[in-house]
Amino acid sequence: MGDNVYLPDILAAMDAGDVAVSILSARGQMRYSMDIAAFAAAYPDRIIAAVSLKLDSMDRSEQGFLGGLAQQVGSGQFSAIAEMLLYHAEKHDDQGNPTAPEFKSDPSAETTLAVVAAAEQLECPVFLHIEFVSLEQFYGSQERTRFMTEFEDLLTGNPDRAFVLTDVAELYPSECRDLIEAYSNVCFTTNFLDLKLLMTGEPVVGYSETEWLTAFEEHPDRFVFALERVFENQWKNYATDMEITQQWLARLSAEAAGAIAYDNAARLWGISS
Repeated sequence: MGDNVYLPDILAAMDAGDVAVSILSARGQMRYSMDIAAFAAAYPDRIIAAVSLKLDSMDRSEQGFLGGLAQQVGSGQFSAIAEMLLYHAEKHDDQGNPTAPEFKSDPSAETTLAVVAAAEQLECPVFLHIEFVSLEQFYGSQERTRFMTEFEDLLTGNPDRAFVLTDVAELYPSECRDLIEAYSNVCFTTNFLDLKLLMTGEPVVGYSETEWLTAFEEHPDRFVFALERVFENQWKNYATDMEITQQWLARLSAEAAGAIAYDNAARLWGISS
């Protein structure tokens, strides 16, 4: 979340969208992360403060990353950890201007293992961002395979720790299914899908809305609803986005919709009903 977002406005947006609890993390300066921690302390039933892994001081070096992680975890004011980028392709706007740089770090890197250890300490999921389709596009199939093998090593080596992959990791429904059936500790967030696929009808990584909805019904305990909201203008559209979300959730069975919308997150992050 950027520093230009007025925190009390988030509660109003949540109320308008009928959202019970939000997990928030900061970008930029350390003080913004501590502001979110204070905000969560003021509204413990509505806001969960997540340790940020995208602060300026953490981006500069491995030492800075490890120091920023330790400072936030050691403060005792956080109960979750925000997503860790392992592979994020460079992004561009409609005019081709770069909007976000490429980031690449191995699942076996010291920084990744430090985040896993921090998640153990906080008793929360490890939240990872890996774009497997983009990784293969820019680095080839062997690198994608290496990344997947190292990620599976994390799952095997930490069987009691949940790993959540944001944006369904740009995987096909069949690949999500394979991981789910092989490992009891892997889950996926839907934010890559909800607006791009489920309401526009545009295929995501080559698969249709029906195939994703089928995957949700087959494994309703392994998908978690999420919206990625960073900048002020994105929060202004929050109520509309939630209306759209409720429409696609209505296409699922009551059991699957309830699990994806709330129950799975409540279980993973220890949210009280």
